[in-house]
Amino acid sequence: MSAPLATGPAGRSQRMAHLLIKVALHRANMLLAQWSSAYTAADSELTGGAGGDDMISRHRAAAHQRMLNIDYQGSLEELAAALTDAWLWRGSSTLAAETLANLIEDFNDEYGLILDPDTATVTVDPAVDLGWAEWSNERVSALNRSISAEKFAKNTLSVAIPSEQRREVDQQLRRWAMPFSRFPDSRERLRLNAIRQDFDAAMQRAAVPAATREAIQFGLIYLSGWLPESFDFRSCPILVDTATSPGGEADRAQIRGMLHEYAAAAAAMAAYADRVADNPALPLGEHITDIEDLLARMDRHRRDLSWFADNSEGLHSLERSMVRCLVHEIGHGDIALPDLLLIDPHSQHLAERQQHDRTGRSTLETAEHRIITALDAAGTGVRDLTDTGAEAIRTTWERTIIHLSALAYRWTPDADVARAECRRLAGELDRQLAHLAVPAEARADIHRTLHDTIDFAEHHAHDGIQRDRQWAARSIGRYSDIQRDIGAHLSPDIPGPSQTTEILDALPAMPHAPWTSLSEAQRTALPPPPERQAGPAL
Repeated sequence: MSAPLATGPAGRSQRMAHLLIKVALHRANMLLAQWSSAYTAADSELTGGAGGDDMISRHRAAAHQRMLNIDYQGSLEELAAALTDAWLWRGSSTLAAETLANLIEDFNDEYGLILDPDTATVTVDPAVDLGWAEWSNERVSALNRSISAEKFAKNTLSVAIPSEQRREVDQQLRRWAMPFSRFPDSRERLRLNAIRQDFDAAMQRAAVPAATREAIQFGLIYLSGWLPESFDFRSCPILVDTATSPGGEADRAQIRGMLHEYAAAAAAMAAYADRVADNPALPLGEHITDIEDLLARMDRHRRDLSWFADNSEGLHSLERSMVRCLVHEIGHGDIALPDLLLIDPHSQHLAERQQHDRTGRSTLETAEHRIITALDAAGTGVRDLTDTGAEAIRTTWERTIIHLSALAYRWTPDADVARAECRRLAGELDRQLAHLAVPAEARADIHRTLHDTIDFAEHHAHDGIQRDRQWAARSIGRYSDIQRDIGAHLSPDIPGPSQTTEILDALPAMPHAPWTSLSEAQRTALPPPPERQAGPAL
């Protein structure tokens, strides 16, 4: 029996490979059982005996053709499909036996897994560093991005200045690309930013036009994949005009959707991989249909996205490079998509909204936990609902935080009404605290924090409106699907304005505040990870 795989983030790619090996072997066994019952000569043909069946021979010929075209640098799903072919025909085909040996070696080298062809078990190779697969994938991702960024910069520079003026510029560009990291820490970011500034200074000395320098710098930041949290998307150069590029806007909407769907399917597969890795004896047959469906969706999205990257007339070269990089990264388990997927103004606007929402969510959550902690420390009993007074306070607070969110995220059609309701609820909460004889100092701290949060929510809403109006002016009304006022703001994980009335009516039945410990509150106050779909329950 296979041993459980090591836990921890270093096992992400290894766990996915472990699952797909088991899926490949299960698929091979299912096909063998089907063929054995349907074709009398199947067992003989598969094991290299005499005789044969025309249908089995055709299956074998097709498998041989696929094995001849195998790409050992392809995705895990492609390698798993090849493993099915090699496993099925290993007894009757020299090519299949050689392919199986190569795949076994590949899974061991890249993912630290041992596949025993005699017992059909998968175990972890104790001699392989568990972090190797993760480090290797990250280095490949970083290399893909740095090569793409350097190529874009050189192509852009070749049009702007003659080659004899580019020596110092090329040297500084290589300085930036060589140490490139997909997940740099704060010190590494400072170093890379300093190199980027040296690169910009070299371009200025070479008399590179300002617009060209701006485009190149944006390209480097975009392809790096780690935009600063304070990055101003409104200052991005306009490199794409979707009003004139053929099929540009339609393709981009489809590409953004496919990237999110591809990442969601990969996340669901990762959830399966975690469960199978933690329990290798789990009967895979009960879930193989769902897993096969996910694999088919991932394969379809990967092929479609690759086609768009190669053939869409409306995409900029930077966007083609980004799509290719993301396809590779998602396929190898890195499912965190950047805010800025593409570089047209509409995509930039969507990315800024995500950034703006994240700032608001983080601030509201921090204030929420601070007030909950203060209520608890004041002896109100809100955490455990120790008396009826505590229940009333908790209900009022939950209504308050819902209205605060409605104000900050522009779910409500009238900011003034939302602000007034927040202040009314704040006053009601203060009276309830006084009725429970909460000390005046604690009440004052809660009152101050709550009113500061109300002020922030109002400012955040109006700031978002102002940003939307600037985008509207910049795009000259081309993006009519982005509505630009209070009550029309939609985020991927929050209800829209049409649901606001129902939400507000149902507030007493909708507990919102997380009554958690302080340590949990501090963790929750951090910016949340990208939205992740849970895998099917196993």
